[in-house]
Amino acid sequence: DHLVLAAVVEELSAFLVDRAIEDVVQLESCRFLLRFSQPPFPRVHIAIHPRLSTIHLARGIKAPAVPTELAVELTRELAGRAVISVTKPRAERLARFELTGGRALVVELMGKASNVLLLGAAGEILRFARRHHGEFRQPVVGDSYTPPPPSSRWVVPNLDSLTQVQFESIVRAAGDDLAVRLVESIPGLSVHLAREIEHRGREGEGSWAVFADLRERSSQARIGPPMLYSPAPPHELPESQPLTSRNLFASVLPLSHAAGLAQTPASTANEAEEMATTCVVRRRRYETLHLSLSTLLRREKRRIGELIGVLNTELGHAERAGTEAAYHVEEYFAHASPLMRRAALQAAMSKESRPASGSGAALAE
Repeated sequence: DHLVLAAVVEELSAFLVDRAIEDVVQLESCRFLLRFSQPPFPRVHIAIHPRLSTIHLARGIKAPAVPTELAVELTRELAGRAVISVTKPRAERLARFELTGGRALVVELMGKASNVLLLGAAGEILRFARRHHGEFRQPVVGDSYTPPPPSSRWVVPNLDSLTQVQFESIVRAAGDDLAVRLVESIPGLSVHLAREIEHRGREGEGSWAVFADLRERSSQARIGPPMLYSPAPPHELPESQPLTSRNLFASVLPLSHAAGLAQTPASTANEAEEMATTCVVRRRRYETLHLSLSTLLRREKRRIGELIGVLNTELGHAERAGTEAAYHVEEYFAHASPLMRRAALQAAMSKESRPASGSGAALAE
């Protein structure tokens, strides 16, 4: 959400300016922690996973015992550098840390294209966290960093310049996908505000009036206390509960389209984002464990099936061998003389009545 990210960045700037970075920790392939050296030793959590793209102050996150190569390189470049500013372009989902010594850290929070990029004094890319699919804006070390360009679908350069005529033109062309079309056409409009416009429009309010109201309330003076919307309060949310952008998100505006969700107030936007992150990380760990167990069960089921197949084959061989032996016995008796048949039967009966080996000696003792 653009409004939440703007509030998070404003809080980060007020708290981190003039503080020096101590090190960078890589928690997972797509999760990082910026640790600062001065009390109260703040930590900034950064996630660039498609299902978790966020940045916020964090508490109680345990760092891994062994640092990664990327974390070591970022620490080498950033340790001791103080934060000059933290900013967010209004229409973009990114945060930029300007640091002393001619360095900058850009955190792009764009779903599948999310990334963390370290820039030099001339704006060149020194290091980046990940590559993404496709060639568009693929980061290359040494190339100049270019911010995301304006979308070709935007009808205006910024949200404030949108007129009623332009808005109503978007609505007419949207059909049943109003929220999607609004997000595509209006820079800086979050999907949650777009869904609010769509919901209240279906409830009978004029879509333009709803948009104008939300745009006016989105000004800094009208933003309310942050709120986490979730299927249940975070401490009651089961790990098995599926989480999506529709049922778990933070907002700095009350949203009627989310009235069916639990609402947990937060003191800051960073706290609201941290609660959401905790829920998503817990859910991802559950999914990882569930996938591991499912894979193990499928593998064992396959092995049991293969074993059953081998046993059935061996049983078939045994049955065929028994049938062939019985056939040979029948053939023998069919062609043997009466005297030979009688002798064979007597020998078989004598063998059956004979004590088992060693049994007589045992009884005698």
